[in-house]
Amino acid sequence: MPVLEDVAVLSDLLPGAWRIRASNLPEWLNNGRKSPTLVYELVTPDPLVLTDEATWVSDEGEAAQVTGVDRWAGRHFVRRGTGWRRFTAGRWRIAGVDNEREIVVVRYGKSTDGHDGIDILVRDGAQVPNLRKTIADAHDEFGLGLEDFATLSWL
Repeated sequence: MPVLEDVAVLSDLLPGAWRIRASNLPEWLNNGRKSPTLVYELVTPDPLVLTDEATWVSDEGEAAQVTGVDRWAGRHFVRRGTGWRRFTAGRWRIAGVDNEREIVVVRYGKSTDGHDGIDILVRDGAQVPNLRKTIADAHDEFGLGLEDFATLSWL
C-alpha cells in the first residue's frame, strides 16, 4: 500500500474520474442524488493542489455539480468550494487504497456545510467485482473499523 501522506503518491493517485460506490454522507444518501462521481485534476504537484468536480443526477434526471479546490496541508487536504460555495471549507484524507490503485477510501472531517464521513471510490472504468466483500475482508488495510464499515450504504 502506498504511503498516503506522500505528495508524489497522492499527485499520481488522485487525478482522474472516480465513482462513489459507498458512503455514509447524507449528501449522497438523503438528497436524491444518483450516480455520484468525483473528478480530480492536478493543478500543481508542489505544493500539491487539485481541483475537484462532484457530479450527480437528480431525481428529476437533471445533471448537477459542485466544484472546489483542494490544497495539501501536510496530513490532509483542505477543500474550498468555488463560486457561490467559496465560503465552504472542509478537510479530507485518504484512509486507504488497494494495490491496483482502483479503490480509494476517503475520510472527511466535519465541514462548514456538511458532515464527517466516508466515501468508497472506484476509479471510473475499473471493474471491481464484489466490492463490498473486498472492503469487508480488508477493512483494516482500507483504514476502516468494523463500525465504520457497518455505517456504509452501497450505491
